[in-house]
Amino acid sequence: MTAATMQSLIGTGILALLALVVTTVLGSRRRGRILALLRALGVPQRASFALVAGELVPLVVSGVVGGGIAAAIAIGAAGSAFGVDTLAGGPAPIIVSPWLIAAIVGVAAAALVIAIAVDMPLSRRVSTAEILRTGEES
Repeated sequence: MTAATMQSLIGTGILALLALVVTTVLGSRRRGRILALLRALGVPQRASFALVAGELVPLVVSGVVGGGIAAAIAIGAAGSAFGVDTLAGGPAPIIVSPWLIAAIVGVAAAALVIAIAVDMPLSRRVSTAEILRTGEES
């Protein structure tokens, strides 16, 4: 039971990381255009980190908090339907260990770092001259 739970947590983490990276890659062109316009206005290059982090941090935080709330509601509403009492041989209290919460926050932070590391080179590909020549497309 513990091994299956750990496997499902690892699989869910991998899928969440993949979703975050895909979302980052899909938005990198738009962020690159914004960064190129900001560079033309005199904003320093290091502001790109703040822009990327400002877009991705709320996404990750809302995913972790929303996932925790959804899990709590699902377990509270359908906890007896899972048959944990039968598997445990008696009443099974729902206990969330602190290491699990720390692991989830750590993995979310690592996923955020990976997503930012993927986005930074992709968003720098757009040149300021190209943006100024063509104008902003909608």
